[in-house]
Amino acid sequence: MKKITLAAMLLATAMSLSAQNGDDTSLQILILDGSSHVVSLGDIDGIDLADGQMTVVEAGTGKSLYNLPLADVDYLSFDTSNGIRQAQSEALATVIRSEGYTFTAENLADGDSLDVYNLSGQRIAHAAASNGKAQVDASQWQNGTYIIKAGRKTIKMLKR
Repeated sequence: MKKITLAAMLLATAMSLSAQNGDDTSLQILILDGSSHVVSLGDIDGIDLADGQMTVVEAGTGKSLYNLPLADVDYLSFDTSNGIRQAQSEALATVIRSEGYTFTAENLADGDSLDVYNLSGQRIAHAAASNGKAQVDASQWQNGTYIIKAGRKTIKMLKR
């Protein structure tokens, strides 16, 4: 409940700042699968957080632009397109995904670890990040569930 309240308060603050400054502030929604949705705050009336869903409502029409399960939302971020700012890698959330038989972690600091464990807790793979990314090849592994840990994120993934 605190996460929902905080997200709603942040959105309300960002929307009022956008309206006051006349700048082009956008909302970025990062999903746990690594996909991202970006929408200008001027294009939305608000976000409805109810019944485990996050619905982004289009300005003027009341239509749903995005309807996402809250459990799938990694984070919300507000950004302005005016001004120059330095990107800080520690502000980016670690993204873990599988592409074919490769497990990949992105937005890591160089040298950070990507570790894969089986359900018995044994570490079966390790890779160190280079250029913010680490990968392990799972093509020779048995089908099953694996625990992937990278940065401060830990998820379960299924290999079929």
